[in-house]
Amino acid sequence: MQTLSRTTQKARKEHICNLCGLPIRVGERYNKQSNINGGEFYEFKAHEICDVLAVNLGMYDEMYKDGLTGDSFRDCIWNEYLNIMSNQDNDHLGPKGFTYPSFKEQLDCVKNKSITL
Repeated sequence: MQTLSRTTQKARKEHICNLCGLPIRVGERYNKQSNINGGEFYEFKAHEICDVLAVNLGMYDEMYKDGLTGDSFRDCIWNEYLNIMSNQDNDHLGPKGFTYPSFKEQLDCVKNKSITL
């Protein structure tokens, strides 16, 4: 993969974050990267905060040297969420009828525990 350009922009229209899969809303800041991989051009767009989170959690390190995918990002968030929750007093985890929070709620939890902007 070859990166041609990388910019931070303010969204003038809605996009989808290639990391978390959630909308990048009009007015939100996002990182845009233009790449070539195997002769194919593509653009990668991510919430600025998702990109920072990926850096802080080491997602761009060697294990993702060919590029971080949305699936890999979501798996890392899930694992980090479980790690955060396992370090807290969670008597409420595991009882009958318990359901894990949505991915957005997990992401928000990880953001709140992992990012200092």
